[in-house]
Amino acid sequence: KDGKALAYISKDVCKGFSLVAELPKIAEGRAVSHACCAKLKNGRILAVLCSAGEFYAVYSDDLGKRWTVPKPLEIKGTAPNLCVRDDGVAVLSFVQPEKKFAVRCCVNKDGESDWCKVRLLVSSTADKMRRPYTAAVNDEFYTVSRQRFCGEKESSVVFTLWKPLKEDYDPVAEAENRKQEKKNKRRKRKMQPCKIILTGAAGFIGSHLATRLLEAGCEVIGIDNLNDYYEVSLKIIALKN
Repeated sequence: KDGKALAYISKDVCKGFSLVAELPKIAEGRAVSHACCAKLKNGRILAVLCSAGEFYAVYSDDLGKRWTVPKPLEIKGTAPNLCVRDDGVAVLSFVQPEKKFAVRCCVNKDGESDWCKVRLLVSSTADKMRRPYTAAVNDEFYTVSRQRFCGEKESSVVFTLWKPLKEDYDPVAEAENRKQEKKNKRRKRKMQPCKIILTGAAGFIGSHLATRLLEAGCEVIGIDNLNDYYEVSLKIIALKN
């Protein structure tokens, strides 16, 4: 309302709602365009506020009467939605309007840790895309969003069934996965065995490079004039090695 986020509570299974509090302002002159909330496993209420395409998290320990200072999530998008699974894993799904509309999500192991990498769920060429809604079923998630193409009177529904990986919500597992990806890239770049002519093979750099090439299975033809720019005996030892 008027760019403010308001918290309401229902005690009769959503038949009626009463105003509890106004959520903290993000900054002077920054209006809130979208908001969503969910109850975490530890009983805290997490609300995600959207302002100018940026997300902020606020928490309440007394059912919305008092809230923490907004914390930027460093996630950009609009129309956020929160879902918390029975084991405490929280999912933030949202729309990212780019050249194409995209429904993306990020996962948090308890709703209070750092949100891990943003994951693409759906990409669409539609002219409009509504707020996605996510629900947990066993160890999987269902995400539903409405889209409308230019010239169509009715919206169509985009339905996605997906399962988070451990690295989606575990920073340690994510870091290990990145290390493994780097190793895999290095392996792909690994030189294929071949015949190489190496000049300066008796020098410090040349001798070490020759060793690495030999370890890679290459045949190395070393050339060096053994000049006395520095100690020749060291070059001879390098050649022997």
